[in-house]
Amino acid sequence: NYSQDAKGSKPSLRLRVEYLAILFLIKSLGALPRSLTQALCQVIAWLGYFSCGKLKLIAHRNISVALPQVNKAQRGKIIKGVFKNLGILLAEFSHFPKLSASNIADVVV
Repeated sequence: NYSQDAKGSKPSLRLRVEYLAILFLIKSLGALPRSLTQALCQVIAWLGYFSCGKLKLIAHRNISVALPQVNKAQRGKIIKGVFKNLGILLAEFSHFPKLSASNIADVVV
C-alpha cells in the first residue's frame, strides 16, 4: 500500500513525485521493444555513471576496504560493470509484466 509510509503517515509530495516518475519510466520502457529498451537502459546507466561522482567515490572506498588487493583501475572497471548491470536490470525489470509461462523460456537462458 503506497498510501502510507513505514511509520503509518502519508508519504511526502517529493516521494510521491519520485514514485510517479519512476513508474512512468518503467511503464514507458516496458512499452518499447526489448532491444530498444536495452539500448536506452545502457544509455541511462552510462549517464548515471558519469553523473554520480560522489557515489563512485564511495564505491571506490568500499571496494578498497573489501578487496585491498584491487588497484584503482580495477576498481573503476568493477564500478563501470555495476552501472552496466544496473542498466540491464532496468531493461529486464521493465519487461516483467509481459512475461508468462508460455514465453519466459524465450528470455531466460
